[in-house]
Amino acid sequence: MLFQVVTPRTLLTLALAVFCFFQPALTSQATASVVSTAPSQHAKVATKATVKPVAVDLITLLKQSKTYLHKPVVFSGTFSSFSSLGLDYQSAFRDSKENVALLLFRPDALPAHKIPLAEVKIFIHRKESEKLPDLETNDLVTIEATPFSTALGDVWLDVNKLTITQKAPRKPKD
Repeated sequence: MLFQVVTPRTLLTLALAVFCFFQPALTSQATASVVSTAPSQHAKVATKATVKPVAVDLITLLKQSKTYLHKPVVFSGTFSSFSSLGLDYQSAFRDSKENVALLLFRPDALPAHKIPLAEVKIFIHRKESEKLPDLETNDLVTIEATPFSTALGDVWLDVNKLTITQKAPRKPKD
């Protein structure tokens, strides 16, 4: 009778309990010295010697995403927009109440064509995004992030730091 009514929520709770119980046994010696340094929702990890982000371009990051998984990276791009793309996807979950996605334009597209690179899912905490009120389309940005998943063959990143390196030229108002 106990197993006749099993809801998805019950299964999720059970899976979480099992994971938490067995997680210390699954942790290797290499990750035993990892220290959480994040004040934000998603922990950014650093060992005793801080890991310097690897400079990579967006297309290489997308094509070789498994190589960079869980390693800090830094890349530049042209900001497209904030979005909800990829939020709340179960295989690479980031809660839409606490995060926002941002899109960059494809660097391999012709200059006349502004196409967002939707295959790279970039997530930033909402509190951090509110500190960027002057971020506009076509601004050049440098992002330090950590890839946390390669679900659907895409790369999913948590932003550690976002810097506006060059503002887009303003169009004069008529």
